[in-house]
Amino acid sequence: MKKIIILCLMACTACLYAQSQILVDKSATGLNNGQTWDNAYTDLQTALQNAVSGDEIWVASGTYYPTSGVNRNFSFEPPSGIKLLGGFKGTESAPEQRNWQINPTILSGDIGVEGDSTDNSFCVVFLHEPDTNTIIDGFIIKDGVADNTAAPSFARGRCGGGMYIMGYDAEAYPDIQNCTFLHNTALQNGAGAMAFGAGMGSVAPRFINCRFESNHAVTGNGGGYARFGGSWLERGDDLEGCVFYRNRAGFQGGGFYYKDSERSDDLDIHGCMFEENEAIDNGGGLYLLLGRGNPAGVSVINCSFTRNIADHGGALILYPNSFLNVNSVHLDSCSFIDNKYRFHDFNDEKAVVSIQLFGANNAIGIINNCIYQNNSNWNLLAYIECSDFTTTCENLLASNNDVGGGFYIQPNSLLDMKAISLKNNKFEGYLISNVTGTGFISYANCIITGNISTVPTYYILNLSSDTLKFTNCTFADNTIPQLDMPNASTYKTATNCIFSGSINKKFFLSTNNHAEYSYCHFDELDCQSLGPTITCGPNNLIGLDPLFRDTANNDYSLLPCSPLIDAGSNAAAAGLLTDISGAPRIQGGTVDIGAYESPTLHLSDSTQIRPACESANGGSISLVPDYGCGPFDYQWDPPVSSGPTANDLAPGDYSFTITDSRGQVFSDTFSIGAASNPQLTPIPSNLQCGNPIGGQATITITNGTAPYTFHWNNNAGDSLLTMLPAGQYSVTVTDTNGCQDSTDMTITQSGQITLSVNGEPISCFGETDAMLSATPANGKAPFSYLWSQGSMDSVLTNLGEGQYIITVTDAYDCTATYSFQVSEPGLLQAQAEGTPTSSLQTPNGTASVIFVNGGTQNYSYNWSNGSSGQTITGLTTGIYTVTVTDAHGCTTTATAEVKFMVGTGELSDLQVQVWPNPMHSWLEIHANNLPSGDWRFILRDALGREVRSEIIAGGRALLDIGGIPGGIYDWSLTNGLEVVQSGKVVK
Repeated sequence: MKKIIILCLMACTACLYAQSQILVDKSATGLNNGQTWDNAYTDLQTALQNAVSGDEIWVASGTYYPTSGVNRNFSFEPPSGIKLLGGFKGTESAPEQRNWQINPTILSGDIGVEGDSTDNSFCVVFLHEPDTNTIIDGFIIKDGVADNTAAPSFARGRCGGGMYIMGYDAEAYPDIQNCTFLHNTALQNGAGAMAFGAGMGSVAPRFINCRFESNHAVTGNGGGYARFGGSWLERGDDLEGCVFYRNRAGFQGGGFYYKDSERSDDLDIHGCMFEENEAIDNGGGLYLLLGRGNPAGVSVINCSFTRNIADHGGALILYPNSFLNVNSVHLDSCSFIDNKYRFHDFNDEKAVVSIQLFGANNAIGIINNCIYQNNSNWNLLAYIECSDFTTTCENLLASNNDVGGGFYIQPNSLLDMKAISLKNNKFEGYLISNVTGTGFISYANCIITGNISTVPTYYILNLSSDTLKFTNCTFADNTIPQLDMPNASTYKTATNCIFSGSINKKFFLSTNNHAEYSYCHFDELDCQSLGPTITCGPNNLIGLDPLFRDTANNDYSLLPCSPLIDAGSNAAAAGLLTDISGAPRIQGGTVDIGAYESPTLHLSDSTQIRPACESANGGSISLVPDYGCGPFDYQWDPPVSSGPTANDLAPGDYSFTITDSRGQVFSDTFSIGAASNPQLTPIPSNLQCGNPIGGQATITITNGTAPYTFHWNNNAGDSLLTMLPAGQYSVTVTDTNGCQDSTDMTITQSGQITLSVNGEPISCFGETDAMLSATPANGKAPFSYLWSQGSMDSVLTNLGEGQYIITVTDAYDCTATYSFQVSEPGLLQAQAEGTPTSSLQTPNGTASVIFVNGGTQNYSYNWSNGSSGQTITGLTTGIYTVTVTDAHGCTTTATAEVKFMVGTGELSDLQVQVWPNPMHSWLEIHANNLPSGDWRFILRDALGREVRSEIIAGGRALLDIGGIPGGIYDWSLTNGLEVVQSGKVVK
């Protein structure tokens, strides 16, 4: 008992230890113990060395290298059973909180010299026998270079530059999720990732939501990913949601390469994208080498193959592994678009898709819902050689391809082709070939239209199958010269088919066995020319217009009046539940001819039924027949109408029968109910002048049935009207049943708008230069203006004295009025006076403005001698004029005289004359009213030297200037104390 308890305790302790989280952040600065983000390990290798099975290692964003040195043999080697999770920011407490796309965690093999691939790690991540609990999630694994020429074939160092999963003689079952394998290289296989399960190994790694980009397997297989070996354990999808982009293989499998081994699992590839991958030999997108003694299956579902390149199998190849068998192939919902051909010559088939497999007993091949578009230069779109398979091809579309041939399908037992569409392709050979099969081949609900062949060829090439059967197929508007098949030994039938356009019907079913056309449509056919092995009839339609719906847009369904509707054989169509579009077969009692089944006469969704409104027989029924061939006959019970529309109906039941020109009948009964009228309650919001939102009008509705339409008396159609002027408003509301109610409401206005006024006064007395303006401060634009003088502008100019009144009106008819009174300033007048100077040597006279009246204060003063100010001083004798300017620039002038005062008297009447000037030999002065005293007349040169002088007697003096040189001279009249007059003369 004690041992059991001890073992349990040890087990529990181990469980607790195994469930720990180890944190790694290269930028952490703490204790470096991996226990918290702050104390995280900075080296991922340290974390891996301390981890045991069951641990989780959380790695923050950043770039991590296998070694800080240059030893290329170092890799990251997570132990089996751990979860290695990247994409953390470094703050999370649960894996679900991380975002590995925003926080890239990079495992890089670019050791040594950065950017130099010759010294990179041979392998970035190495998983040794990982169990099912091993998870690698959220990493970018890049720049591994497995180019070790000394390593054995298939070994680490030579393969798996990004990741190598070892399962040789062991098990390897890891899950690789949300990882990107970028720019890895391998000398041999699996540049991005390699899984090796040779010997007794069992390998089934699952890659989920991973991306393989720009990886290169130089001489081998699997540029993105290579897997060697199957598994004893079925784990579900092997590849799910993965992207293979621009990977390259030196031999096979540009994106993915798989080689089977004797195990029991199926290979499943779901939801993957293969784009622009390249294989030098075969399998641009993927190459699967399949087959076991104990057969299993393969599925490729919901995958896309675009612009991949190879010599053969540009998109994919499924090829037998040592002539061993498979028991099922399922290719479903895949697209093959614009895949490229390398123009090598290793293989004669040269197909976009190649499936060449050996089937075990009762092997099943399913190729459904696939699209082939815009592929060019290939010999074939698909090469399918499935020996001992029962093969079904359904809902395949091939359009706008330019290839040698279409589909080569070689069954050895049963081939069932359903809903095959070949549209607008260009071929140089057959569209479909079934050459060597010996079983039963059936084509149903197929359509082949708008295809072109540059040489005579075959629609369907078949020489030796037991039976070739066409049911409800459409061949139309193809330009394909049909060749004869004289050696064919197949029994051939065509029933319920359309043969329209360029086709040689004589050779279409040619055989040395027997062929039959029945219940088919031909635009032209001479039954007598078909030969003795072909039976023409019964019930073929020849020379009638099939009435296709819209051939310009490749729509070959039938219009309602087509003679091919209900013209086929139900017995031949037995077992066909749907047509090519998925619609039910045999809708009108008899099957239609061609790939499409027309619906029977019925009512369109646009048929309308309206109930009767309160107190009125206003119900109506408007019938819109669909898929009927007009004209139509309408019978009503009671007989309320003879056409498709019955109006003014009271509540009750109304039965009708519609019959079209083909005799189709549709009957039904509709009930007209009683509907309540809508009841309206008006809700007006009055207009407050100055508020730009204006008045509002709306209603509340009770009863009636939504949706409603609204019609106001101003032709508005909304439930709420805004920005309304005052007035009367009415509305009529109609509900979805056509029931109505009306109401009206009054919106009043109050208040007025506010004006902002401005102006300039009259500047000067007698002027007309005033300006007035008014601007609305609120209200709703546009505004109108009206002045009392008749002007309709917001501004008046060139105004004289008077009263001016403006009225402003806004968009709501709200107004505001303002009155301006314009007056003019008084006449500007000024008076000045002077005070005499008592010295002519040092003048001290003054001039002052002693009076200003009128104009507009403030005033400025400018004197004729250049001085300014109301009073000027230090003046000598003379007349001084002042210009007075007011605040508006108006001016007036005044003068002041400064006289000379001698003693107490002024020289007020002194008059002095000096002549001639220019002078010649004499100079005379007359001084009238000269006061008594000793006065002299003096002449000085430019240097101030006295050159002549004379005493004035009787107010006169005469100077003799003979002998003085020419020039400018100053004269003065002085009494010896003061100079009372002076001037200049020239000789």
